[in-house]
Amino acid sequence: KKSRAMKLLSSNSGKDFLKLLKKNIPTLQDVTNFQRVKDPKLEEELLKLELSTLVKNYKFGILYATQGQTREQDMFSNTQPSSFFQDFLTTLGDVIKLQGWSDYRGGLDVRDNTTGKTSVYTRWNEHGIMFHVSTMLPTSLDPQQVERKRHIGNDIVVVVFMDGTTPFSPECFSSEFTQVFIVIQPIKPHFSLSSSSSSSSSSSSSSS
Repeated sequence: KKSRAMKLLSSNSGKDFLKLLKKNIPTLQDVTNFQRVKDPKLEEELLKLELSTLVKNYKFGILYATQGQTREQDMFSNTQPSSFFQDFLTTLGDVIKLQGWSDYRGGLDVRDNTTGKTSVYTRWNEHGIMFHVSTMLPTSLDPQQVERKRHIGNDIVVVVFMDGTTPFSPECFSSEFTQVFIVIQPIKPHFSLSSSSSSSSSSSSSSS
C-alpha cells in the first residue's frame, strides 16, 4: 500500500507534498528553491526505500514471577512455571523447537541449543513474533541469571506474568532498552492485564 507521501508524490499536487515535507522535516521550513524531479523511476525507488525501513519481525520478553517476588533476580530464577502460566503461553503462540528453526529466531540460538531447546513463536499479519520466555531460557549458577537477562533485558516490551497478587513495579527491573511492561495476573477463569512505561508513572489496566 502507498503511504500518504507516495500518493502525493505520484499526483500533481506538488504544493501539498511540499507542505507535508516541511511539516515533518523542520529543517526544510526556510528552503524555497525546490525542483520537481520528473524521472518516472523516482516513485519506484522511494517505495523501495520506504519498504526497506519497515519492521517485519518482533521479539517480546516474557518474565514469570510468583507471589511475593519483588526483585528481578528472583523472577529470573524461576524454573517451575504454573499451569496458569502454561495456559497463558498457549494464547500467545506455538511452542517450537529451536534447533533447526528456519523462521525468525529473535536472536536465539537455533543450532546448538545454547539459549534453550524451545520457545514460543507466532505470526501476525505476515510478521514473525518470537517470545523470549524466561522459564525456557537456560539457568546458571549466577544469581543474576545474566543469560536470561541478556535476552529479556534487551526487549523493548516485556510481559510480566505475576502468578499471584503481588504488585509489579518497573523500578525493580534494570534495563536501558525495556520501555513498556505489560503485567498479566490470573483471575479464574480469566486474566487481568495492566501496563506501565519505564519512562513515566502512567499505567492502565483491564481484565478479560
